[in-house]
Amino acid sequence: MASHPVPGGLPQLIGTPAAVQIRHEVPQPYLRGLPQPGCWNRLQHTALARGELVLCDRYTASSLVLQAGLDEVPESFVRELNRFAEPPDLQVVLTAPGEELRARLAVRGSHGRFEDDPTGVTREIALYERLSAQLTREGLVVEVVDTSPGVEEVVSHLAGLIGALWSQGRAAV
Repeated sequence: MASHPVPGGLPQLIGTPAAVQIRHEVPQPYLRGLPQPGCWNRLQHTALARGELVLCDRYTASSLVLQAGLDEVPESFVRELNRFAEPPDLQVVLTAPGEELRARLAVRGSHGRFEDDPTGVTREIALYERLSAQLTREGLVVEVVDTSPGVEEVVSHLAGLIGALWSQGRAAV
């Protein structure tokens, strides 16, 4: 959404990395080889305190899928890392059918080891499906969005959801 303006005059702020506090609190051996959990992007973001809209690319769900699911790091440890993060007002999971995701990867190329694994797409889809249901049971608002219709339709759909949350005084997505 960063390259597409949010309709309706909503402010837009993209989370930035801010891992200093957690790096001091989490033993270094546990951090080696682990991508930074998405919660670190938002942890120290003062925009939340100012009541501004914060959009993060990656958050607790991606940490649970990538680290706990694909890397098999104990889920309890991943959740412990994410304990510093406030729950989002809206957890968005972008997806598409496996064939479409594989075709997109073939065109754009891999961005890392998860995408290099030939079973990665299928495993990741299944993990996000299970996690979305689990997070919903835990009381989070989860929106699973099929991106097949295209960028404009997805952005419009998400802008509507975010606009509704914003109008209720909820500022974190």
